Amino acid sequence: QLEPALELYSGQNTKALGPVFMGEIRFGAGKKLHWETGVIFGLDNKTPDHTFRFLTEFEF
Repeated sequence: QLEPALELYSGQNTKALGPVFMGEIRFGAGKKLHWETGVIFGLDNKTPDHTFRFLTEFEF
């Protein structure tokens, strides 16, 4: 299962936007691996130009 998304980060020192893809792999009996990956682009001079974002989460 693949889900596209668009993430916006806005804070005192951060303004960024970028595409993200996420999904889940189920292993049965309540076990699953959730993952997210994306590239976030800075929208101002205070935010880095590019940030690579990766997340994995295993539930059991």
